[in-house]
Amino acid sequence: MGVTADAPYLDSAYKLVAYAGRPVMKLSRGKATWPGAKQVHRGPACDQLALRDEPPPRGHEPLLTAVMRAGRRLGPPEPLAQARQRCAASLAGLPPAARALRNPAPVPVTISLALAAMRRRLARDLRGRPGCRGSAACH
Repeated sequence: MGVTADAPYLDSAYKLVAYAGRPVMKLSRGKATWPGAKQVHRGPACDQLALRDEPPPRGHEPLLTAVMRAGRRLGPPEPLAQARQRCAASLAGLPPAARALRNPAPVPVTISLALAAMRRRLARDLRGRPGCRGSAACH
């Protein structure tokens, strides 16, 4: 990881997506999240955000691979040459417009039907709770 001298920090936010084995989400305006553990499937024209255990659509490949569980590595570190090859293959899999150095176009992202259904169901259940009106208290 590298940072610049004028911004020597990494800005990130942690969003809880499951708790005690059940999916959770935020409903707050501008902070709403997608529930559950997820996978990203890369295809020729778009990426798809899906639930972790969903099979990829035809022509798509899963991008996320577990490397740690319960604070422990699942295998040995990836050799640098292998990481280089994986990175080059990943870049080559992007549409040319997304690889542009100036004004790259974002890769379009679709949402799987199962993930969208889970979000609708969970949002409906959360909004039905007393005191929940889309606020942060609803997650």
